[in-house]
Amino acid sequence: MKNQAKLVLITGAASGIGKATAELLYSQGYRLWLIDINQEALQELQNTLPGSKITVCDLTNRDHLEDLSQQIERKPRLDIAFINAGTIVPGDFIDLTFDKCEFQVKLNLWSALYLNYVCGRKMKMQAQGHLISTVSMGGIIGLKGSATYSATKFGLRGFLMAFRNEMKPFGVAVSGLYLSAIDTPMLRYEATHEKGSPLNFLSQPVKVEKVAQMVLKIIKRKRLENYLPFGDSLSAKFFGAFPGFIPKVYPMLRRLGEKGRRKFIRKNGLKPIQHEQYHQTQIKEETI
Repeated sequence: MKNQAKLVLITGAASGIGKATAELLYSQGYRLWLIDINQEALQELQNTLPGSKITVCDLTNRDHLEDLSQQIERKPRLDIAFINAGTIVPGDFIDLTFDKCEFQVKLNLWSALYLNYVCGRKMKMQAQGHLISTVSMGGIIGLKGSATYSATKFGLRGFLMAFRNEMKPFGVAVSGLYLSAIDTPMLRYEATHEKGSPLNFLSQPVKVEKVAQMVLKIIKRKRLENYLPFGDSLSAKFFGAFPGFIPKVYPMLRRLGEKGRRKFIRKNGLKPIQHEQYHQTQIKEETI
């Protein structure tokens, strides 16, 4: 089947990783179904990618998800689903309002499970398809200031491991994309927020265009776990296997990370922003 006949659903499509992936796949001849909460940004993207379908959807809203589910069921065919939308609200668990913890669980885990369920049933009937979910290195190692986020990503990683084996007999591939620091609006928020983890800046953040190239590779290779940068996955797996080492090296890593954060802020001319302002306007459909 040629790329021109393949339909790709992308959540969190209006900015960051989702937007870069949409632009790359469009250039490769894929048909796109772009989903995001930001209607204005979606329409602007559609104008640059003529023929793409857009759907405005709050993935934390059950009614919105059920409406999207009905649209998916009515589609003659769905070849690839890139379940990408996610968020982080940095801060120690008990210092956050529980609403913000619940919000992360709904977007990062609940909506991802729901869409894997709906798209998976569709692809099982087709006996063909590929489900790709954006996870995180935070699904391998849990760090201070991201307890809820790590809970969602650890859960998603375990789900994908099991779900892949359930779907394999039906010709449906299941993959996860494990990312470290990516230069998105959400990372820039973390850079200027006192509770943002400095460990995101131990190495230079990866550009979203490179992530999009990785997604294209995943489509072709269909591996279960895919890491970017690969080197960060090695350290994450080590500390995930031996978590007792984390408190011993954390002070040193924090100092190095703070140095990298200051460099990132200077390089990009960033200024501090209000937490609530970002949470209400930007955070809903971004991915780290």
